[in-house]
Amino acid sequence: MTTVTRRKRVGKDFILVEPFMLQKLSVFRQPFMMVDRIVNFQDGEKPKIQSIKTVASNEPHFVGHFPGYPVMPGVLIAETFGQTSEYMNLILQFIDSYEQDTGIRLEDPHELKAALHCPQGIERAQKLQQKTMGFLASQDLKFKGVVYPGDVLEISSEMFLVDSAGFNHFNVEARVGKKIVCSGRMSNWRQTDIGFGFQEPQETEEEIAAL
Repeated sequence: MTTVTRRKRVGKDFILVEPFMLQKLSVFRQPFMMVDRIVNFQDGEKPKIQSIKTVASNEPHFVGHFPGYPVMPGVLIAETFGQTSEYMNLILQFIDSYEQDTGIRLEDPHELKAALHCPQGIERAQKLQQKTMGFLASQDLKFKGVVYPGDVLEISSEMFLVDSAGFNHFNVEARVGKKIVCSGRMSNWRQTDIGFGFQEPQETEEEIAAL
Protein backbone atom coordinates (compact mmCIF):
# COMPACT_ATOMS: atom_id res chain seq x y z
CA MET A 1 0.00 0.00 0.00
CA THR A 2 1.39 3.40 -1.00
CA THR A 3 0.82 6.37 1.26
CA VAL A 4 0.46 9.71 -0.49
CA THR A 5 1.35 12.76 1.58
CA ARG A 6 -0.31 15.95 0.37
CA ARG A 7 1.20 19.32 1.02
CA LYS A 8 -0.93 21.90 2.75
CA ARG A 9 -1.98 24.70 0.44
CA VAL A 10 -0.07 27.94 0.93
CA GLY A 11 -2.52 30.82 1.29
CA LYS A 12 -1.91 34.31 -0.02
CA ASP A 13 -1.28 35.56 3.54
CA PHE A 14 1.32 32.88 4.30
CA ILE A 15 4.64 34.16 5.67
CA LEU A 16 7.55 31.73 5.64
CA VAL A 17 9.90 33.86 7.73
CA GLU A 18 8.29 36.34 10.08
CA PRO A 19 9.79 39.85 10.43
CA PHE A 20 11.01 39.25 13.98
CA MET A 21 12.94 36.18 12.79
CA LEU A 22 15.01 37.89 10.10
CA GLN A 23 17.66 39.29 12.46
CA LYS A 24 18.05 35.86 14.04
CA LEU A 25 18.69 34.24 10.67
CA SER A 26 21.10 36.71 9.06
CA VAL A 27 23.83 39.31 9.57
CA PHE A 28 21.74 42.13 8.08
CA ARG A 29 20.85 44.93 10.51
CA GLN A 30 19.06 48.27 10.42
CA PRO A 31 19.31 50.67 8.77
CA PHE A 32 20.43 48.23 6.06
CA MET A 33 17.82 45.50 6.34
CA MET A 34 16.13 45.53 2.95
CA VAL A 35 13.73 42.61 3.46
CA ASP A 36 10.69 42.79 5.74
CA ARG A 37 9.48 39.21 5.40
CA ILE A 38 9.84 36.11 3.24
CA VAL A 39 6.55 34.92 1.86
CA ASN A 40 7.45 31.91 -0.25
CA PHE A 41 10.21 29.46 -1.07
CA GLN A 42 10.37 26.64 -3.58
CA ASP A 43 13.10 24.00 -3.51
CA GLY A 44 14.20 22.10 -6.61
CA GLU A 45 16.62 22.23 -9.50
CA LYS A 46 16.05 25.99 -9.78
CA PRO A 47 15.11 27.17 -6.28
CA LYS A 48 12.91 30.25 -5.97
CA ILE A 49 12.18 32.69 -3.18
CA GLN A 50 9.84 35.64 -2.75
CA SER A 51 10.20 38.48 -0.27
CA ILE A 52 8.45 41.74 0.60
CA LYS A 53 9.99 45.15 1.20
CA THR A 54 7.68 47.96 2.30
CA VAL A 55 9.28 51.27 1.42
CA ALA A 56 8.87 53.54 4.45
CA SER A 57 8.78 57.32 4.05
CA ASN A 58 11.21 57.86 6.97
CA GLU A 59 14.08 55.83 5.50
CA PRO A 60 17.22 58.01 5.77
CA HIS A 61 18.24 57.97 2.09
CA PHE A 62 15.09 59.86 1.11
CA VAL A 63 16.50 63.02 2.74
CA GLY A 64 18.94 63.44 -0.12
CA HIS A 65 17.47 61.22 -2.83
CA PHE A 66 15.96 63.58 -3.76
CA PRO A 67 14.93 66.67 -1.73
CA GLY A 68 11.27 67.30 -2.51
CA TYR A 69 11.06 64.26 -4.79
CA PRO A 70 11.88 61.10 -2.81
CA VAL A 71 12.59 57.97 -4.85
CA MET A 72 14.24 54.73 -3.79
CA PRO A 73 17.86 54.53 -5.05
CA GLY A 74 18.46 51.79 -7.61
CA VAL A 75 21.46 50.55 -5.63
CA LEU A 76 19.13 49.75 -2.72
CA ILE A 77 16.77 47.83 -5.00
CA ALA A 78 19.84 45.83 -6.05
CA GLU A 79 20.69 45.30 -2.38
CA THR A 80 17.17 44.00 -1.81
CA PHE A 81 17.78 41.44 -4.55
CA GLY A 82 21.08 40.48 -2.94
CA GLN A 83 19.64 40.04 0.54
CA THR A 84 16.66 38.06 -0.74
CA SER A 85 18.98 35.75 -2.66
CA GLU A 86 21.19 35.29 0.40
CA TYR A 87 18.16 34.25 2.45
CA MET A 88 17.51 31.62 -0.21
CA ASN A 89 21.09 30.38 0.12
CA LEU A 90 20.70 30.11 3.88
CA ILE A 91 17.36 28.28 3.64
CA LEU A 92 18.86 25.80 1.18
CA GLN A 93 21.73 25.19 3.59
CA PHE A 94 19.25 24.77 6.41
CA ILE A 95 17.21 22.19 4.45
CA ASP A 96 20.34 20.21 3.55
CA SER A 97 21.61 20.27 7.14
CA TYR A 98 18.22 19.21 8.50
CA GLU A 99 18.05 16.34 6.02
CA GLN A 100 21.54 15.15 6.93
CA ASP A 101 20.60 14.99 10.62
CA THR A 102 17.05 13.63 10.36
CA GLY A 103 16.75 11.99 6.95
CA ILE A 104 13.75 14.23 6.24
CA ARG A 105 13.62 16.72 3.37
CA LEU A 106 11.58 19.76 4.35
CA GLU A 107 9.44 20.04 1.23
CA ASP A 108 6.22 21.37 2.75
CA PRO A 109 6.37 25.16 3.40
CA HIS A 110 4.50 24.85 6.69
CA GLU A 111 6.92 22.20 7.95
CA LEU A 112 9.87 24.32 6.82
CA LYS A 113 8.46 27.33 8.68
CA ALA A 114 7.98 25.31 11.86
CA ALA A 115 11.53 23.94 11.63
CA LEU A 116 13.00 27.41 11.10
CA HIS A 117 11.09 29.10 13.92
CA CYS A 118 11.67 26.58 16.69
CA PRO A 119 14.63 27.17 19.08
CA GLN A 120 16.61 24.28 17.58
CA GLY A 121 15.98 25.64 14.09
CA ILE A 122 17.15 29.12 15.02
CA GLU A 123 20.32 27.65 16.52
CA ARG A 124 20.91 25.54 13.41
CA ALA A 125 20.47 28.53 11.07
CA GLN A 126 22.74 30.74 13.16
CA LYS A 127 25.52 28.15 13.19
CA LEU A 128 25.27 27.79 9.42
CA GLN A 129 25.35 31.54 8.93
CA GLN A 130 28.38 31.97 11.21
CA LYS A 131 30.40 29.56 9.05
CA THR A 132 29.58 31.33 5.79
CA MET A 133 31.14 34.25 3.95
CA GLY A 134 29.78 35.89 0.83
CA PHE A 135 29.37 39.10 -1.11
CA LEU A 136 27.61 40.51 -4.17
CA ALA A 137 29.81 39.86 -7.20
CA SER A 138 27.99 41.28 -10.22
CA GLN A 139 24.68 42.55 -11.46
CA ASP A 140 22.99 43.17 -14.79
CA LEU A 141 19.75 44.96 -14.01
CA LYS A 142 17.27 46.97 -16.05
CA PHE A 143 15.25 49.61 -14.25
CA LYS A 144 11.80 50.04 -15.71
CA GLY A 145 10.02 52.15 -13.12
CA VAL A 146 10.38 54.38 -10.07
CA VAL A 147 9.82 53.25 -6.48
CA TYR A 148 8.32 55.80 -4.09
CA PRO A 149 7.79 55.91 -0.31
CA GLY A 150 4.76 53.81 0.55
CA ASP A 151 5.26 51.34 -2.28
CA VAL A 152 5.38 47.62 -1.51
CA LEU A 153 8.16 45.86 -3.40
CA GLU A 154 7.53 42.22 -4.24
CA ILE A 155 10.91 40.59 -4.86
CA SER A 156 11.49 37.26 -6.56
CA SER A 157 14.78 35.47 -7.10
CA GLU A 158 15.48 32.21 -8.92
CA MET A 159 18.85 30.47 -8.71
CA PHE A 160 19.63 29.07 -12.14
CA LEU A 161 23.32 28.19 -11.77
CA VAL A 162 25.99 27.43 -9.17
CA ASP A 163 29.37 27.38 -10.86
CA SER A 164 32.56 25.59 -9.83
CA ALA A 165 34.14 28.79 -8.46
CA GLY A 166 31.45 29.23 -5.83
CA PHE A 167 29.40 31.87 -7.63
CA ASN A 168 25.61 31.61 -7.45
CA HIS A 169 23.65 33.14 -10.32
CA PHE A 170 20.08 34.42 -10.03
CA ASN A 171 17.24 35.74 -12.17
CA VAL A 172 15.64 38.55 -10.19
CA GLU A 173 12.54 40.71 -10.50
CA ALA A 174 10.91 43.48 -8.46
CA ARG A 175 7.27 44.48 -8.82
CA VAL A 176 5.04 47.16 -7.37
CA GLY A 177 1.61 45.68 -7.85
CA LYS A 178 1.53 44.31 -11.39
CA LYS A 179 4.21 46.68 -12.66
CA ILE A 180 7.79 45.40 -13.05
CA VAL A 181 10.12 48.14 -11.79
CA CYS A 182 13.39 46.23 -12.12
CA SER A 183 14.57 42.88 -13.46
CA GLY A 184 17.72 41.15 -14.60
CA ARG A 185 20.46 38.90 -13.30
CA MET A 186 22.91 39.02 -10.46
CA SER A 187 25.48 36.76 -8.87
CA ASN A 188 27.14 36.42 -5.51
CA TRP A 189 30.17 34.58 -4.26
CA ARG A 190 29.63 32.31 -1.29
CA GLN A 191 31.83 29.91 0.65
CA THR A 192 31.04 27.87 3.74
CA ASP A 193 33.20 26.65 6.64
CA ILE A 194 35.28 29.84 6.75
CA GLY A 195 33.09 32.21 8.76
CA PHE A 196 31.90 35.77 8.18
CA GLY A 197 34.08 37.19 10.95
CA PHE A 198 31.25 39.08 12.70
CA GLN A 199 31.27 37.11 15.96
CA GLU A 200 32.18 38.94 19.13
CA PRO A 201 35.70 38.00 20.38
CA GLN A 202 35.57 35.64 23.34
CA GLU A 203 37.96 36.27 26.23
CA THR A 204 39.71 33.28 27.74
CA GLU A 205 39.73 32.58 31.51
CA GLU A 206 43.41 33.58 31.62
CA GLU A 207 42.69 36.93 29.96
CA ILE A 208 39.83 37.62 32.35
CA ALA A 209 41.99 36.75 35.38
CA ALA A 210 44.69 39.14 34.15
CA LEU A 211 42.30 42.12 34.11
